[in-house]
Amino acid sequence: MPDVSAAERGKRYFQVMKEKQAEKVIARIQKGIEMEWRLLSLEDVRALKFLLGEAWVYLDQKALENFPFHRVSLDAAMELSRIGRSLQRREIEGREAAKQLETVLHRFEESG
Repeated sequence: MPDVSAAERGKRYFQVMKEKQAEKVIARIQKGIEMEWRLLSLEDVRALKFLLGEAWVYLDQKALENFPFHRVSLDAAMELSRIGRSLQRREIEGREAAKQLETVLHRFEESG
């Protein structure tokens, strides 16, 4: 069995944690919008997960954990998935995508 360096293990652990946190948020959004969830395409969900994973890197993790994602609307989820697609296509960088996510969440927080 090949030796795996501590750095490689660390990178893999970080990647797994990033994905796990994104999946937790996805579950909270899904629970909140319930039946409307099916209006999101698989690509929408993938883009949303990608964005949430990147946001976990750039934003305060405690703030993300404490945000009431179960109250996010379908419109907000779709807007976040559009940001995620821009990030996937490298039209924007991770830090910019995280800022845009924060803007959407703050706007949502202020309105409801």
